[in-house]
Amino acid sequence: MWNTDTKGIFMTYKTELHLHSAEGSACATATAEDIVKVYLEAGYTTVVLTNHFSPHTFKNLGPMTPEEKVEYYIDAYHALKKAADGKLHVLFGMELLRTCDYLIYGMTEEFLRAHTDLMDTSLLISAPIIREAGMILAQAHPFRNDMKVTDPTTLDGFEAYNAHTAPFRNKIADQWADEFGLIKTAGSDYHRDTHKAESGIITDFPITSNEELLATLRSGNYKLLNKGEIIELNNKKAE
Repeated sequence: MWNTDTKGIFMTYKTELHLHSAEGSACATATAEDIVKVYLEAGYTTVVLTNHFSPHTFKNLGPMTPEEKVEYYIDAYHALKKAADGKLHVLFGMELLRTCDYLIYGMTEEFLRAHTDLMDTSLLISAPIIREAGMILAQAHPFRNDMKVTDPTTLDGFEAYNAHTAPFRNKIADQWADEFGLIKTAGSDYHRDTHKAESGIITDFPITSNEELLATLRSGNYKLLNKGEIIELNNKKAE
């Protein structure tokens, strides 16, 4: 299967790594059906749903137990899978909002149900638990004015390119990831129809499961896609 971008450059498979749906993020207006249509038209084969897991998500939903919040969050993932109807691979991820925002890849329903206090737990406590479970923890849209930079030893990765972050901030993020040998990601940070599905990663094979996603990100066997621009990886660990 081959796709072409708007510049006519041949590529293989596109995966979105930063995406929000109205069913699970209070600030998003794109429904599951909207997302499927937009991403199929943009030539993606896989999307990782990274809805916000934060108090803001639930503030207008009335009193809820931690267990009910988790089920609400999981339901949004199932809504997108149902809307995709096998035409688009949908993977379960998370954007965890604390002092900073963090993208989690490899999230499972079982893990979340076993850790219903995840959004209320200090990152110093939750980061080792997340990473020991085999997931990848990456800082989202770093170097925005209101973001605190996290100790890189706490992280696996860094969102080097975010479609809604200024280019000079993305440049710093890319350099930071190189300096500390962090996994680089990119994402459209899609919320609504005024946004574009235009970032993520490109591979020469389809990513159909979280296991494949984790293995791919750790291997470096992919290219970054930022607003239609293909970027080669240059992951160099600091000496």
